[in-house]
Formats: sequence, C-alpha cells, structure tokens
Amino acid sequence: MRCLQEDMRPKTYLDRQNRRNSRYYFVSYSHKDKDCVYELLNELYINDVNYWYDKELDPGDVWDERVVEYINNPHTVGAIIFLSCDSLISDAVQKELDMLMELRKKRTFFRITPVITKAENDRELFYLASEKTRDVLYSDKYDKFRDLLLNGKYITMDGAAELIVGVSKKDNAKEEQLINTRSSFIHELPHYTDGTKDIYQFGKYPFEEDGQEKPIEWQLAASEGNIYYFITRYCIDFVDKNGIDKTINEVKRTIHGRYIEDILLVYENFLINYSSKISHALPTDYADRNRQQLLRLFWVRNDTGSDYVFYNAQNVKIEGRIQSNRLNAGIRLLMKINNNKIGGDEKDARNQ
Repeated sequence: MRCLQEDMRPKTYLDRQNRRNSRYYFVSYSHKDKDCVYELLNELYINDVNYWYDKELDPGDVWDERVVEYINNPHTVGAIIFLSCDSLISDAVQKELDMLMELRKKRTFFRITPVITKAENDRELFYLASEKTRDVLYSDKYDKFRDLLLNGKYITMDGAAELIVGVSKKDNAKEEQLINTRSSFIHELPHYTDGTKDIYQFGKYPFEEDGQEKPIEWQLAASEGNIYYFITRYCIDFVDKNGIDKTINEVKRTIHGRYIEDILLVYENFLINYSSKISHALPTDYADRNRQQLLRLFWVRNDTGSDYVFYNAQNVKIEGRIQSNRLNAGIRLLMKINNNKIGGDEKDARNQ
C-alpha cells in the first residue's frame, strides 16, 4: 500500500452522523508511521468499520489518559495494532499492548489484529528494528511482540483493508446500515410502533401466567437481499432439549403466509452478527413460570447446526461444559420472510 504524502487525519466512529453502533476497534500505532496508518484508516472508515484513535495525541508517542479510557471501554471489541521499527520501541505502544493483552484474557471474543508496516513479514520487521536500535539481542520489548505474532497471525498492509472489513462484522465493529423497509412490502404486515421500534405480530402463544394465547411479538433485526430476519421480542417458553422442536412446530401451526421462508431456533452466528439490534432475552410471565432453575439460560443453535449452546439474558455466551440434558432453557425464535412473496395474502399473517 502506498504511503500518503500529506497528513490526512481520518475520522473515528464518533464522527459518524446518526451512529447506530457504539462498538469499535482500538487503534495502536507510532505517530512516525501515521502516513501509512492514516491511509488504511480512511479506507476502513469509508467501508463502515468503527475504530478509535487519539487524533489529539501529539507526535512523539506521548501517553494520554484517554487511551486507558478507550481501551477499557466495554464497547471496545478488539484492537488493530500497527507494527513497525518505530512502534516496537515506542513506550506508548508498549503500554497499550500490555493493556490489550490483559483485556484479551478477560473478553472471550476480543480480537487483536497485528498489521506489519514497511516490512514483508515478522522476521524482516525484527531484523530492521534490531538494525535501527543496534541491538543484536531481542529485548523484552521484542519478546512481547514476538508472542503476539506467534504462528504467523498477522497481516501486512497489502490487502489489510479487505481483511479487516471482512472480520469487522463478526466482531460487531461495523457500522450498521438502516434496514430499508420503505422500498419493501414489510410495512404492509401487521405491526405497531413501540417508541422508535416497529413491533410485528405473527402467530400466537401463551403469554401470561393463565396460559391464555396472545399474538407473538417480533423485532425486525436484519435483512439480506429479499430476506428479512425477525426475532421474537421475548423468550416465549422454557423447555428441555426434547421440547425445542415441539415448541417450534406449535408456533408454526399458528402462522400462515406464503412469504414465510422458515421459523427456527435462533442460531449463534445471528446473535454475534446482529447483537446490537437484538434486545435482551426477557421472558414472558408464562415462560418464566416454566423455568426450573435459578439461572435464565437460553437455547441457541451452534454455528454448525449440530448441537446447542447456552446464552444468558444479555445475549452473552455461557462458556464451559453444561449438561444440556438436565436443564430446561428459554426459547427465542427466528423467522425468515421473503419480501418478494408478500402481496395478496398479507391478511393471512393476522392471527387466526
């Protein structure tokens, strides 16, 4: 990638108008590399990747207290660290790396992406750094970076933007685009507005403790082409593993419309990719009455579709082994609607 000849200070995620995603990558770099770093950041910003770097930090790698605040912010989902001869000997970058490595131990999905600048690989990078500092033996500083680059888990400037844009969606560091329903028929389906959110009603299921059936409420969470994805606004029931398919079939029985592509248990990839659009998994009164343990756990289909994992009410994955056969857990469903098939039978979506 060609380095910039002039200082173009990139915007950060805070500069986005009508920002809808507050999650971001922390950017660590030496200001002596700012030309190349800024060019890449500008490209990431254009491609809706959210990041933060201290635009007010003076040249010379002066440590700033705001850096600590933005590293430890709960909305920091990862880091992009630019490695060069200058950053390897930068005290500021050293401090940032120490904090980021500690944070990675605490946060399961915290990704640190090393980007090597002005070198083809890690060996050339360390060779150039030792030549520059006249240090034949690797210092403790170098050892920290060597651990970070272990197993070749780094990228170079060529192609870096495409790779980072690719993982930013999975890391929830990509700015969300508004779901366009004006050019679709989705708005013709039965719904009402709760504050700023449109709530859609499809099918019936017991809602209150008396078991009386009421319309199931769904949130529009995402769209991909002509397919719109809705997730139940509440956890509708607590069941054991054998009751999952039964619950899904009971819901399907009450929903009609040729535009319904599928109704299934929410799956892990969907929660990861669209977590900022999905509300917490609060249960209905009916569902909570059927809960058999203290913790509110929720069934989620794993990425391969071969088994289930557990998430808590805040949509955070529960790590560790859990005997799934001994628990009953909450149900949240995902519904896929084909926009091209809406029309003529919208009334069928209304509860029978």
